[in-house]
Amino acid sequence: MLRRSLVTYLALTFIVFAYDAVPLSVRPTNRRTWFQSTGAPIVSSIAAALTHPFPSPATLIVGVSTRPTIKAWPDLKFLVPIYQLGTSLDVLANLLEPNQGAAGLRLASNLVERFFGGGFLSNKSIYRGLCTVYAQEVQYDDADKDRIREDRLAYIADCDMTLAAMEAMRKPLKRLVAEGANQASPDVTSSLEDARAGVRKFLSRVPPEDVERVERFVVAVAAADVNRNGRVEGSEVDFLSPDDRELYKTVGDLL
Repeated sequence: MLRRSLVTYLALTFIVFAYDAVPLSVRPTNRRTWFQSTGAPIVSSIAAALTHPFPSPATLIVGVSTRPTIKAWPDLKFLVPIYQLGTSLDVLANLLEPNQGAAGLRLASNLVERFFGGGFLSNKSIYRGLCTVYAQEVQYDDADKDRIREDRLAYIADCDMTLAAMEAMRKPLKRLVAEGANQASPDVTSSLEDARAGVRKFLSRVPPEDVERVERFVVAVAAADVNRNGRVEGSEVDFLSPDDRELYKTVGDLL
């Protein structure tokens, strides 16, 4: 009972941090409304995941190859931030282009450090937690429990691939900045490609129509923010379709 209460408290802390820490462009103005519609289900899922965590992806079952039958996919609100990490890595790749020089390296290093800063409440922890939640929310219709277990673990393995590659970039980027370099070294660019590959692998295990839907949503939200103040509000909301408005309300700052 005590353990469950502690886990729930940590999950609640996770959600409050997420609400306050991410971009304003998708943050509803009313935290209580967002928590009731989106935060509470996430707390429940994260608490369950932490109480009964997956084993390490290294324990993937050998010999189980085909995917199990899936009857229902997770809500899009769990997919949006995972997709957005991929777009953030695209931004990072742009900063590491040779024409960005030393300034690009400094910005890239700062972005990576911010991703890992904060310990338990770091963006790294939030990202991995959401990957775990997504994997837990997949609903299967298959009698083969080993195949289901492997399928869930594969999502976590893809997530860990991205996180390990981003971790591998930290020291080389710091060294390059300290040396005044004006171009990324091969180990940095190689790690970046590994990080992007991890996100692509994760998304390849998601229905293509869900990925396309999230992509259209992200583009629509950016276009609706006409005055570029980081929020879609007032008459700007009219630029969103009814479906996008509903997703905007529920996704909160997970974008």
